[in-house]
Amino acid sequence: MPGLLPTFSAPVVGATSFTVTITNYNALYTYAFASTSGVVTRGTSVGASLPLTISGLTNASRLTTVLTVTVSRTGYATRTSTVTG
Repeated sequence: MPGLLPTFSAPVVGATSFTVTITNYNALYTYAFASTSGVVTRGTSVGASLPLTISGLTNASRLTTVLTVTVSRTGYATRTSTVTG
């Protein structure tokens, strides 16, 4: 079966971080997060929205850091999306 491909809001960039929201979050799936820099913090989901913050970035890396979100569920294809700060 096809899996869930995560979609994102536009990133909101701060001085040493950026925040993005998964806009089609579904609690029946398992989510894994990886970032090329910094630390990913998962916020609290509200409906189909799940905020993610990548912090601990430098001024140079905050615009080039890539967040990868992998979504899986037994019996479904695993899907991955990326977003850049």
